[in-house]
Amino acid sequence: NVVQGDASRKKLAEAFLQYNLPFGDGKENSLKIRAGEILPEILHVFGVGSRSAEQRAVVLNEALAGNLNTYRPFSRQQGLDVAWINKNVDVSVGIVNGADASTTNSIDADRQKDIFASALVSLDKNASAVGVYRYDGNFTNYATKQDYTSAINFKNNFNRTGLVGRFIRDDWRVVGTYFMGEETINATGTVAKNSGYYALLDYNFSDKLGSYVRYDRLDPNTSLGNNDVSMVLVGLNGLFFQSEKSGARWQVEYSMKDTYLGGGIAAAGTTKFTDGRIFAQLTWGF
Repeated sequence: NVVQGDASRKKLAEAFLQYNLPFGDGKENSLKIRAGEILPEILHVFGVGSRSAEQRAVVLNEALAGNLNTYRPFSRQQGLDVAWINKNVDVSVGIVNGADASTTNSIDADRQKDIFASALVSLDKNASAVGVYRYDGNFTNYATKQDYTSAINFKNNFNRTGLVGRFIRDDWRVVGTYFMGEETINATGTVAKNSGYYALLDYNFSDKLGSYVRYDRLDPNTSLGNNDVSMVLVGLNGLFFQSEKSGARWQVEYSMKDTYLGGGIAAAGTTKFTDGRIFAQLTWGF
């Protein structure tokens, strides 16, 4: 029986053992095996790990509103994956315990494994790329949440398919993802289809000053209205100073997020709310 909340969760983002095996005549290929607490690398480089904005994209960072299954692509999980990498292609497959909480690191209480696979193809010397991500999961709804000794109300065999892409040039880049999936939401077997995406534009005025704008949207049930979440975010970031052993970065961003009261995977919402947020941060690395 797993009990884990924000007050007591572990703070290691990812912690794993990794083995690398170069192969081929010119060692141009590499096999990589990881085991531990992992996150699919294609998600790490498309907005979960290193990113311009402090706030992660809604489609990656938030569970589907009103859904008993709180999986989100950002969930870091325990498991292993294997990747084949060469100059232009990165393909990986993995098996994980699953996720069953809204915290950064979580453990699924059921006894079934989840699987994922991804492929990323580089397009040019600037690292422009396109890719695809697939996650097939199992979530068991117990009479008592996360207690596998209690009765099973129903099982949710859910999935997510994500299309990702980026176009990069010296001073600017465009990045986007589009996700779609299915969830079983009750004991009668009702299936809800979900979709979501984000689009990001970065522009660097100089080596020390940049700007960004992003639009997010997540719809937990595409057959219902007034249940989606959307957000517009704009910001500035810059290099405060940098030396061989230390550096500091600053950023300021503003976001407006729209939600509907009571809107979720099983019901349309009513009143629309807009929440504004100003965020400022100074990061020092040493």
